[in-house]
Amino acid sequence: MRFMRVWLTAACLACTFALGAADVSAAQAQRKPKGATAQCVDGTYSRAQSQQGACSSHGGIKTWYGSAAKAEATAGRAERKVERTEEKAERKVARTEAKADRKIDRTEDKISPRRVGTPATATAKCNDGTYSYAERHQGACSNHGGVAEFYK
Repeated sequence: MRFMRVWLTAACLACTFALGAADVSAAQAQRKPKGATAQCVDGTYSRAQSQQGACSSHGGIKTWYGSAAKAEATAGRAERKVERTEEKAERKVARTEAKADRKIDRTEDKISPRRVGTPATATAKCNDGTYSYAERHQGACSNHGGVAEFYK
């Protein structure tokens, strides 16, 4: 009788552990690891980029997760990147326009009416008293201490 009781107890414990292990493995099989693109027939997971050869050493692909989830994530990232680029471009255009407006204001302040005795073709008077005949304001009087005033 004692032998029978010990044997039944051992059998019941073995069944309990077997069922518990099956529940644990089933729970693990339901949760796929982050970044997994496929589940293989033998229960392992693959991170392969394409289906071809993904689970070749594991009996083939049981479930393919890959392309749809990754495509959605990639599309979302691309969309956010485009939005950030557009916002950055708009800010840059606004800064450039503001800078151009400030530069025009500074140049208009420096342009003076031509005074009596000033050469007719001179475009600027330098700080050292000489005249510049440069076609552009940039660089005029660069070797003469800068521009004192520009002429129209």
